[in-house]
Amino acid sequence: MARLPISIGILALACALVGSAAFALDADTFDPVAAVVLLIGVGIVSLTGFIGLVLVRAPWGRWTLLVVVAIGLVLASIVGGWAFWTTLFLGGLATIGLTGPWLRLWLRQSTVADAPGPVVVALIALAPVATLWVGASTGGGFGVIHAVLIVVAVTSSWAYGRGQSWGLWSLKTLYPIVGLGASMMTTGPGAVLLAAGTIGVTILAWLPHAERATAVITPPLPPPVSRTTKEEPGATE
Repeated sequence: MARLPISIGILALACALVGSAAFALDADTFDPVAAVVLLIGVGIVSLTGFIGLVLVRAPWGRWTLLVVVAIGLVLASIVGGWAFWTTLFLGGLATIGLTGPWLRLWLRQSTVADAPGPVVVALIALAPVATLWVGASTGGGFGVIHAVLIVVAVTSSWAYGRGQSWGLWSLKTLYPIVGLGASMMTTGPGAVLLAAGTIGVTILAWLPHAERATAVITPPLPPPVSRTTKEEPGATE
């Protein structure tokens, strides 16, 4: 049974990587460095979705792979030629595999009892998405500030996912400073994309629900056991 999800995941990975690699090699007016960063980001998100589908057996793994398949098709359509037709073939097979009923028994259907809320999930998801997000926003020119933004976003989100309180505070303070600075140094519509993402993540980081991933939850202690003063039967003086 595991062979089918693995095969479907590989098709989705191939579609996303072929489309983004073809775009990186022939980016035209898109900044070449940003195109490579975009390729790396697509690879990270694709691998995350592959792990979610094959190892975690989570429904979000399927939807993540569908998103990267769509991204690969869009990037390949800009390039055209053999890259587009190859990506279209791989993406068609991957889409059929991901949306078909044969994954119903493989994917986990029941919800996890102690699953984190959507705010926590969104802040943790920043780590794999940050490179793709910044690469797609900097087509007009990729600078040092954008590389710093990727490092800050990935490091802060990773630490937050590990339950480190400094990761949350970095998302609240350092990340918005670097993010807004990077958006002001970005040309074209990418500046709006960077600013919107920065503001959205910062708002989520300041919500009370965000502290659940770093809070130390102490289980309630059992009530004290009362001791009796009576002597047990048969006890000797």
